[in-house]
Amino acid sequence: MTDRNRVQWTSRTARPMPDTRLVGGWIRWVRVVNGMSGNDLAQRSGVSLDHLYLLERSERVLTSIGMAVRIADALGVPPAAVVVRAVLNYRPAAAPVLADQEV
Repeated sequence: MTDRNRVQWTSRTARPMPDTRLVGGWIRWVRVVNGMSGNDLAQRSGVSLDHLYLLERSERVLTSIGMAVRIADALGVPPAAVVVRAVLNYRPAAAPVLADQEV
């Protein structure tokens, strides 16, 4: 991420920069930087607005490849960009995060 994108983010919204290491934060960042509203992305991808916002806040895990591909298509990014982030961020509820592991 470049400093220019950080400036674009902060100039468009007073909300803090999302954690782009997580798939939801990355989706939100791409959506906002491209000037797309949550409603626009929900309509273009066929994902409900509530579900999309839960994904963006990392309150829901992106486990469906089909949904990841639809979101990627709606954002205009390669599907692999979303799928790879979703796979790298996925942790089953039963798998504890150890102190020396990055989240």
